[in-house]
Amino acid sequence: MRQRKVAAPRQGTATLTLGLSPDLVDSLKQLSAARKSAPKAGGKPKFILGIVDEAIDELATALKVGRTVSFVPTPRSSKGRTALRVSSGAHRTAQKASEAADVKLADFVRTALSHYVRSHVREIDKKVKAARYRGRK
Repeated sequence: MRQRKVAAPRQGTATLTLGLSPDLVDSLKQLSAARKSAPKAGGKPKFILGIVDEAIDELATALKVGRTVSFVPTPRSSKGRTALRVSSGAHRTAQKASEAADVKLADFVRTALSHYVRSHVREIDKKVKAARYRGRK
């Protein structure tokens, strides 16, 4: 059987493997595509690595401020596991914040991504509407 070549991980990154819903993964991809196609992203991260890092930082900051957060629980089935690459700094932040909140690391990251996608849903809608209502040439 022919084996596929796998790229070596970049220095300063860590891999998180967790179960994400297909809708959440799709929303992350759409958000990344919307920011890549926008002429000015306003300093927001365009790639999924940056989006995940920013989502982790936002949730960790919210917990430090004392905001109450309802965490998204881990699904029972192990189907649909997704590997996400994050920076090593964001990984340390997620570990410390999840320990402080007394939740699993996977629950913390899943919650951070869910909150981030919900708060940036307008960017995703702009991309979808633009593609849907585009005229024929």
